[in-house]
Amino acid sequence: MLFAIYYCLGTFNASNTALMSLALPATLADMASALFMVATQMGNAIGVAALGSVLNGEYGSKMKSALVQLPDLSPQSAAAAQNSVGAANAIADQLPPGLGEPLRAAAQNSFMEGWQLMALVGSALAIIAAILVVKFLPLKSLPKSEETCGGSKEPLDKS
Repeated sequence: MLFAIYYCLGTFNASNTALMSLALPATLADMASALFMVATQMGNAIGVAALGSVLNGEYGSKMKSALVQLPDLSPQSAAAAQNSVGAANAIADQLPPGLGEPLRAAAQNSFMEGWQLMALVGSALAIIAAILVVKFLPLKSLPKSEETCGGSKEPLDKS
């Protein structure tokens, strides 16, 4: 799944940069390219933070309900396991098999449920973004008198 996401991002990022550069007058190309890169990096950072928060929130919620079924776990261990999959696995390694395996299974199941919700939210946001792009960013041709970065005075869309 991640391969598909990053393959698409790489493909679209390169083509979007080229289209943006070709659509602008040569005098604005460097500024537009810099603005596009900053917007892309900011969008990536905000997206990772938002989707990571969705994953973390779902993991914590599922682990909280799963830890109720493990009453022999100390409050400190339960708090650590609720905050981190790695901590839950490390704690499970130190516990007796009867208590360690249910903790590990709860952590893994909670993480995967969080991952599924994160993927669903990310997919929904991508679909919404695609709809907004189609609706509000129609193709427009350039005025014939402006020279573009591609060196052509012809509009990009001849329709």
